[in-house]
Amino acid sequence: MKKTSLPDIWQALAASPDSIWLYGTGDGADKILNVMNERGLWPVGVFVSDDFYRGQMFHGFSVLPLSEIQKIPQPFTLVISFGSHLPVLIERIKDLAARFPVVIPDVPVAGKELFDRTFFETHARELNEAKDLLSDDSSREVFDQVIDYKLTGDPVPLFSSVSPKEDVLRELFSHHPDEIPSYIDCGAYRGDTIEEFFRYFPRTDYQITALEPDPGSFKKLRAAFGADPKIHLIRAACGNGSEADEPDEILMVNGRGRGTHVPALTEGVAEGSSPDRLYRNIRVPLVRLDDLDFPVPPTYLKMDIEGQEKEALLGASNLIRTYRPLLNIACYHRSADLFVLPKLIHDLYPGYRICLRRHDCFPCWDLNLYCTI
Repeated sequence: MKKTSLPDIWQALAASPDSIWLYGTGDGADKILNVMNERGLWPVGVFVSDDFYRGQMFHGFSVLPLSEIQKIPQPFTLVISFGSHLPVLIERIKDLAARFPVVIPDVPVAGKELFDRTFFETHARELNEAKDLLSDDSSREVFDQVIDYKLTGDPVPLFSSVSPKEDVLRELFSHHPDEIPSYIDCGAYRGDTIEEFFRYFPRTDYQITALEPDPGSFKKLRAAFGADPKIHLIRAACGNGSEADEPDEILMVNGRGRGTHVPALTEGVAEGSSPDRLYRNIRVPLVRLDDLDFPVPPTYLKMDIEGQEKEALLGASNLIRTYRPLLNIACYHRSADLFVLPKLIHDLYPGYRICLRRHDCFPCWDLNLYCTI
């Protein structure tokens, strides 16, 4: 962690005399503008990529195409307010960062805790303890780079922390080459991670249990894999609790392509209301993995469930302790995930070798804990 003594991104923006320009609109920009507003900051204008330019308005700004950036008086700071996995957009951000001052704020996908200096200093002990639980130098380097990025918004440590996903998954799956692959996919979306599983584990003797709460995504998941008798599809969210202390349904916000998550831990909105017309609230079944029956002992458990990873892991504690499956757990939705999830996995089974890897995208998505025995 080389930059932990520097001002955080919000402190730096407040102290700089440079004007602020936003690049991007949508959910990410809404969140960033909310943080700016709380801290007495505000941009002077907004860009979008030329192919998204329609002469639109955004928060009172007449949006400009990115090609107009050369006409903007300097000095200014360009604040990236959207995210992508697309290589063409990743290269565009790198090119912009080589020509202009660029920051990419880290705002949480779920929850409201911002990873700023106050958060870092408050949780310094937990962060150091989590780093000590990581099993290799590469993981500890990624950990440091991620914290440097989260604090400063600097693209350099963000893009320096990347490992090819193909290499990581091939190494992960090499740990159980002779066992029947039994895969639990929490957050199966439309089936992309099932297809990914088949690419790296091309076997015919498999069993898959796939859970997806979003109705639209589940419909597409069922269309793609519903005819396969070896794949059990469940429209439900993963969590913890029992009938005695938790309902078997949970209120979620369906982002209509922007992610489905639990509003009680984020927006705090009531059922039937929404702070954004692109969102609507839905009730979905809630299951504990410990309460499900699996025809074959699980060998691989993946969770990418929009900030519910902690609760879902707790709801799978017996499964994890009994079967010790390979784990692939998203570690980026909540600011506290970086220290809460490694500790929880270690507490569930101290024998896990915990590795931290990040795959190419921006902002700091696709940060995962890969755990083997």
